[in-house]
Amino acid sequence: MVAGCTTSNNLQNVYILSLSYIPTAEISPSPSPVQLNGNISTTFSRIASTRSSLTLYGGTKSGDQDPLNLIWIAGQFKDQVLFSGLLLTAIPLGFLAILLLATFPGWHEDTDDEGSDREVKPFPSRQVTKVAVGALILGSLFCLISVLLQHVAAATGSVMVESLSYGTVRAKVGTASMVIGWGGEILYILATVGLLTLALSIRALTEAFD
Repeated sequence: MVAGCTTSNNLQNVYILSLSYIPTAEISPSPSPVQLNGNISTTFSRIASTRSSLTLYGGTKSGDQDPLNLIWIAGQFKDQVLFSGLLLTAIPLGFLAILLLATFPGWHEDTDDEGSDREVKPFPSRQVTKVAVGALILGSLFCLISVLLQHVAAATGSVMVESLSYGTVRAKVGTASMVIGWGGEILYILATVGLLTLALSIRALTEAFD
């Protein structure tokens, strides 16, 4: 989600909001009574029909290629609406949890009192487990807030852009970015619940043996 739309490869299909001109915008024959200026849709349609292609640098005729300044609108949306700080904070927390989980002891052979070999797995450090659980809880919370805000912002922005352009612009919420975002949140929740269940189980076993 953070790196989308920055390269010419497949990542360009990962976007939060896409804006494009509609080649043949339909003009409503009977505008709503609330629209005090019923001819505004016709005006927007005439302006949008002058564009040839949507490019960032159009030379002296850049206004013809982007008459409604969609590139500027997209830039304003990115700078003033979207915020990736929480998501960029959740990523290091998840990485920290992975590093802590890598320190958990694994299965190894041991000899019991009777001289027989057996496979044993010691309990992980309680302090390390607490830090890992805390990192996952904070990471899942930051990821949830970030993805939720971006989803709501994209959905709201698409409706507003299409309404204010009077049918001359198509706004589309990026499916791939939303799947990646919510998929990451689901993985965070699964990891948090799994590690928390492990910690509580170890605690219960320890108290039972004590």
